[in-house]
Amino acid sequence: MSRLERQRCQRFAKINTDHTDGMMVLYGRFDPITGALIETALSQKMNELWRDEDPQARCSPGQRMADAFAQLVTREETGEDGKPSRGPRLLLIADYDVISRELRNCRLGDGTPIPAEKIRDLACRSEILPAIFRGASQPLDLGRSRRAASPAQRIALVARDKACVGCGANANWCQAHHIIPWAVQGNTDLDDMCLLCSRCHHKVHDDRWQVRRKPTGAYYLKPPSKHDRRETTHRYLTYRYRRNPIKQRK
Repeated sequence: MSRLERQRCQRFAKINTDHTDGMMVLYGRFDPITGALIETALSQKMNELWRDEDPQARCSPGQRMADAFAQLVTREETGEDGKPSRGPRLLLIADYDVISRELRNCRLGDGTPIPAEKIRDLACRSEILPAIFRGASQPLDLGRSRRAASPAQRIALVARDKACVGCGANANWCQAHHIIPWAVQGNTDLDDMCLLCSRCHHKVHDDRWQVRRKPTGAYYLKPPSKHDRRETTHRYLTYRYRRNPIKQRK
């Protein structure tokens, strides 16, 4: 294996929230070729931003690089037909006060609060998706008509659960889980689904964890009983033994 191939195997990126100030932190390691491509794209975009800036109020290089990175990642691409394709979909939620006719409690899908004026600015150049629960605008209960959650249900699940109900993992990494399994006549209804990341999904299907609901309506994962854990361990050891039986001593 060449040095470049080894470097390619060591590529790595992560994104997380700094809970001390709420800022999003990105970190990545790339092989030299990919890194050079990223650096070139960032440099070109930074130069464009520098030319458009007011000479009397320029950003710092670090701020300009952050703006360049954000624009490169979130920009809309042009499809083969020459029309812009759909860019990243950001879920923004706000309550509408009918009396004052104002937006209240503006937040991201994970519950992070944002200023009302910012959500108005984003709404000017975004697709508006009204989320009226139990309303007639979107069928959120699909019964047995389909197995996978619909796009409308997915949005409603993110608005309700905000993250994995087991460990709090980002909603973008979660799947819509049927609390009553589809195989035993479970329905694809909003009340019968919740968000689970891949690891917590395996806990439910393989390790007998159970989805439960609090009096507040929030879902959570309940670990298996001691009896269930012993039975799961026994089944695992039996499986391992059958695959790799211990040779008897002579």
